[in-house]
Amino acid sequence: AAPYETETLLMNKTSGAQAAVSIAVVAAMTLLSPPSSAAGSAASFTSAQVVAGAKTFAGKCAQCHGAKLEGVSAPALKGPSLTSMGQNTGELFKFITEQMPAGNPGSLSKQEYVNVMAFLLKENGSPAGSKKLSYESALASRAPIGKK
Repeated sequence: AAPYETETLLMNKTSGAQAAVSIAVVAAMTLLSPPSSAAGSAASFTSAQVVAGAKTFAGKCAQCHGAKLEGVSAPALKGPSLTSMGQNTGELFKFITEQMPAGNPGSLSKQEYVNVMAFLLKENGSPAGSKKLSYESALASRAPIGKK
């Protein structure tokens, strides 16, 4: 092949390889990007989940955390006592599912934990929406707790 043809062939191979790498990087970033709730927007939950969570909270959590989330023998779960801890939704949810209720951690169903989380989010200023909170989305959420 003539020198010009060799140079053109090498440029095409290099350009093709660079394009392939660029496409692969963009595809990986798209696939690995967290959903919006994980990226920091508020976790979505429904009013029905809040109502169910309030019932579970009253029966399983209020003895220690107070009927108004004010804290009795355990920390308050409303206002600065909770929001100033610096935990995001997923971190708090993980703690709750692994450590609560005290004396019997992990004893609630996944749905009960999700509903309690919806209740806590609502009580700390997040609005209910039309999309249900799932166990997986609660764990994955990096949204701050409370209004920001």
